[in-house]
Amino acid sequence: MTPVPPRRRRPADGVTDGGQGYGWLLINRLADAVEVRPVPESGKTVRVHLTAGP
Repeated sequence: MTPVPPRRRRPADGVTDGGQGYGWLLINRLADAVEVRPVPESGKTVRVHLTAGP
């Protein structure tokens, strides 16, 4: 685990970890707010705030 915040990237751009790069893009498009906080010696905490639909 790493405390480094996730970063946006173009989908499938330089993929070396098996991911395709869509997850963080979707989170940022769908969420009302995103908060990333480093957690010493254990990575990071990511909080996503979404508005409930009708």
